Amino acid sequence: MGVGGAESGDGSSSTSSSGVSSSSDGGESSEGGESSSSEGGESSSSGGETPGGEMRVLQLNLCHSGLAGCFTGDPVMDKAVSVIKDVGPGLVTLNEVCRDDVAWLASHTGAVDHRFTPALRADNTPVKCKNGDDYGNGLLSWFAPKWKTPVTGVYAKQSSQTERRVWICMGYEKFVGCTTHLSTAGDTAMAQCKELVGGALSTAAADGPAVMAGDWNLKYKGSPNAQDCVMDGFYRKGDGALQHVLASDHFGFIETVVIDMDGTTDHPGLEVRLTLP
Repeated sequence: MGVGGAESGDGSSSTSSSGVSSSSDGGESSEGGESSSSEGGESSSSGGETPGGEMRVLQLNLCHSGLAGCFTGDPVMDKAVSVIKDVGPGLVTLNEVCRDDVAWLASHTGAVDHRFTPALRADNTPVKCKNGDDYGNGLLSWFAPKWKTPVTGVYAKQSSQTERRVWICMGYEKFVGCTTHLSTAGDTAMAQCKELVGGALSTAAADGPAVMAGDWNLKYKGSPNAQDCVMDGFYRKGDGALQHVLASDHFGFIETVVIDMDGTTDHPGLEVRLTLP
């Protein structure tokens, strides 16, 4: 969804009584299918990387612009804090947030680094949330930053000039992390996805581990098919709907966990548990 409209697609994964569903290596594969979900629970950790080398990536679309129909107000921020603390991620990717939301979440969850980039209008000014703050995408990390500033970009192909879609990547100790929120127009979303994966993400992966997560507005086996954005050297894990994590082959895969956000936003949380090289 963008600032002003709705998108289609509810998650296909079932959830357990705890509001969480999970799949392990037997589930969604880099070559294909969304996994069926078995019962599972959230696990707590205190910093994203466990002694065994596990790193958890958490994708959240918070619908917090104040303008879209999925907006629920502050409850989504409180829910995000609760989920982040339960998951214990190394990286959180954020879509449909205001600039100050990212700093607020960092201060309430102990993230050591936070970054933001706004979606842009035709004149290159930031899209605004209802409260006047810049609207866009963010990153939270529990790994120390390796770059002084993030790398950002505006896609060449756009379906709207009132909300031009963008991406952001940041270098951290041990990996590069990126996020994006793609167009609601399928062909445009696919072109944008391939531009990011074939460009900045592949460049980062040539030097080491790289991961990109976000709301792609593309479904696995949809039209277009989200899997068609997966290039050599990467694999994808999804929430059964529109959100995906794309990791370079440097990372091992443990499992995918889909988290119920209790109606505070129109997307579930997507947690993907990886192993660092």
